[in-house]
Amino acid sequence: MRQGEIRYRLDTTSATPQHVLVLSGPDHLAADTGRVIICRVLPGVLPEDFAGVHRISYAVDGVTTIGIVVPELIGWLPRSGLSEPVGLVSDMRPVRTLVHALLS
Repeated sequence: MRQGEIRYRLDTTSATPQHVLVLSGPDHLAADTGRVIICRVLPGVLPEDFAGVHRISYAVDGVTTIGIVVPELIGWLPRSGLSEPVGLVSDMRPVRTLVHALLS
């Protein structure tokens, strides 16, 4: 597991797959606490830029998917509640900047 991966939540019974973005950094993941810091990925696009979200694209089953990362929807999940990676956000800097703004 690594920061920037998009994974399915395995702990829900929703008919619609719920994607999350792994926010935990290398030090937290190496500590092997059994938990991962994540934030929700919402499908779709916004009509204009908003300060509190970041647009991303990732591939699911070979299909490029567009979504919105919402750092205000941060949570903790057990590692066992997440699937194998289905995508990767290659540039995490804008997302980390948004998360930092929430905590500063």
